[in-house]
Formats: sequence, structure tokens, C-alpha cells
Amino acid sequence: GKVLQVVNQPAVTGSTSDQDDETAAILTLRAMVNAKLMIRNESESQDSSSFGFTPQQLAKGPVLNPGEMAMPSEEAVLDRLRMNDTYRALFVKAFPEAETALTYDNMAEAIAAFERTLITKDRFDDFQRGDDEALSDLELKGLETFTGIGCTTCHTGPLLGGGMYQKVGLVNPYENFSDLGLEAVTKEEDDRYKFKVPTLRNVAITGPYFHDGGVSTLNFAVRKMAYMQLGLQLSTEQTEAIVAFLGALTDKGR
Repeated sequence: GKVLQVVNQPAVTGSTSDQDDETAAILTLRAMVNAKLMIRNESESQDSSSFGFTPQQLAKGPVLNPGEMAMPSEEAVLDRLRMNDTYRALFVKAFPEAETALTYDNMAEAIAAFERTLITKDRFDDFQRGDDEALSDLELKGLETFTGIGCTTCHTGPLLGGGMYQKVGLVNPYENFSDLGLEAVTKEEDDRYKFKVPTLRNVAITGPYFHDGGVSTLNFAVRKMAYMQLGLQLSTEQTEAIVAFLGALTDKGR
């Protein structure tokens, strides 16, 4: 597609000043899409990702995107990698049958292989598979509250999010008005303050929260989201229960 073609073109390091408006918008959109790594649940295909691109394809874009790593060309990336003796040896070990082991395609293949290991296995998965003892009573109460008040309107699917854009401050506004969100890319007023709904997997250990990192604790984030998005003032008990449930979405190895 066009996005990958544009993103993988050589560009001036750290600058989009010489890109036309359409190209710059596509580059920005791609940067937004890649802002949070989307590794799918183990029950889904490991070779599909955002917009139907493979992990290998997605691994190539950010390296050359002038809004991200801003490397000027594929060859510049390879020159940088060749400077490291350890990288050269590891590529030969990883691709023993390749005539040239250290290539841009193989770099993307290696990154994709690593990304496929980033699968969260948590107690909520165990509960969904039929383990009635996987969640505590408080976590079960949190799950009931989470679904009952409407959080699953946006936080759906195996990742509990990541599948849509939604306005931040749907009912009551968020105090940060400087970041226009998706509108900055689409130029559509209807997209003002819309951001990608984040996955809730590992949310208890991945603060700070919100698109601007403006909230430091999960407890406050839960109460604030309920007020902004649902128009609800959660009780202390409701908040603690939801936070407990969200803790059950943390990988068991962490």
C-alpha cells in the first residue's frame, strides 16, 4: 500500500519540511498507528497486524519515518548495523543459509520474530478458558462493574482495546485542548480529540496514562475515564474493584 511506500522512501533526517501535505499527513498517521505496539492475542494470527500489514512490513516503516527514527535510507541503517561486531555475528547465526545475512529484509524479519514473543498470558485468559478460581472475588466484582457501566463499548476484543478511535472527553471534556488528536491528520473537525483506544493488557504496569501521559495512577485514570467518557462518578468501591480487575490483565510472568 501507499502508506508503506511513502514511509519507506528516503527522507531528510528529522524533517518533513520538504514533503508535500499529503505525504506528511500519511507519515504522521503512520506514526500514530505505530505509537503503541500492537501484538495480537495468541488466539489470533501472529502474521497479521495494523491495516493488514505483516509484522515484517511494520518493522521497516518506523526506522525510515522522519517523524520516528529518521534514518535517511535502508543502506544507512545497514551501515550502522555493520559497525557492530555482535550484530554481524548474530545475523549470520540467525540466517545461516543466506548469501548475505545482514540485509534490511532480514532486520525486519528478526524484529518481527522478537515481536511475536510479546504475547500476554494473564489470569483473565485463564478465567475465560474455564478456570473459575483464576480471579479473586474483588476482581470478579471489577469485571462485572467494568462491563456493566459500559467500558466495553470501546475496550473490546482480545486486547480489550486498540480497535477504534474515540473522542477523549466524550461527555465531559479533558483539560488538554492543545492536542487535536486525529484531526491534526485528517483535517476533519469531527475527528477533534479522537485518539486510538489503547489496549488494557498490562495496563497496571504501563503508566502514566492517557495520550499525553497526564495521569500517573491507574486508580485516578479509571475514575477520570468514567467521568469523561461515561458521565459517571464512580464510588471508591467501584474504582477499587475495576482497578483490581485490570490488575488481572497483567502477564503472569511479570
